Amino acid sequence: MAFHPETLTLVDARVNRIMKAGCMWLSVASSERGRRPAVGGVCAQPCRSRRILPGLVASGVTSFKIEGRYKEIDYVKNVTAAYSRRLDEFIRSHGGYRRSSSGRSEYSLSPDVSKTFNRGFTRYFIGGRKEKVASMDTPKSLGEPAGIITSVGKGSFSADCPDLRSGDGLCFFTKARNLSGFRIERVENRRIFPSSMKDLSAGLQLHRNHNNALSRALNKDSRRRRIDVTMEFRHDNDHARLVARDEDGVSMESVFAMSFEAPRNLRLARELVEKHLSSAGDTPFKVIGVIISSRSDFYP
Repeated sequence: MAFHPETLTLVDARVNRIMKAGCMWLSVASSERGRRPAVGGVCAQPCRSRRILPGLVASGVTSFKIEGRYKEIDYVKNVTAAYSRRLDEFIRSHGGYRRSSSGRSEYSLSPDVSKTFNRGFTRYFIGGRKEKVASMDTPKSLGEPAGIITSVGKGSFSADCPDLRSGDGLCFFTKARNLSGFRIERVENRRIFPSSMKDLSAGLQLHRNHNNALSRALNKDSRRRRIDVTMEFRHDNDHARLVARDEDGVSMESVFAMSFEAPRNLRLARELVEKHLSSAGDTPFKVIGVIISSRSDFYP
């Protein structure tokens, strides 16, 4: 399949809009004998597809849209960061590709799409039929597998889940295959105290559908856009010239009057100039180099 160079592709989507008529099929396929009607907001997501970004980029796709309707900010930030990093990896390993925008994004955490809202993942029919393409068990998010309950006591239980923290949300399927869940109130000596002990038993598989630590991190300022820039300072006669040039070759120049003054400490004066020109303040720019070309005995 070939794509137009300006094709915008929908990825990580709840509804595949490549074929509008497909939603009629979704409504029928998802109904699962009437128990999961798509029009009722509990679609089984038979259309969802975890697309392979490198293949799409190589096919000529230049823009990706990530579906985020009715999603919390932690989902949007986590998923966009994950796809952004994957595209960065592709660009670094394949010559001839670059981002359409300047700079890069730096993150204070490692994004993981399995840790925020999802209904599981599939390659759909890319490479043939190898796995199921629908989530028929529940329309809700199971999250990531957390572990198995090893013992149950009064008001608490133990599980092979060493990284659980208070505030995390866990869920599980009851014997009747209904999804249930609880919030962790506290963890003491590897004993987990949930908000509810109902239907919990040894051997039960738990899933974490809310990672409290990650959610807190994502609700903070976790990303910064950085654009590399080089600063060049030059002094000629009684005028100074400062040129800032970014990674794309875009430059800005400022020329201003500055009389000559011999510094008392040449080394210290140069260090001060480099220090001030290396600071970009609260801007998206990152100074990666400072060039000083002026009288050997003059630094402002």
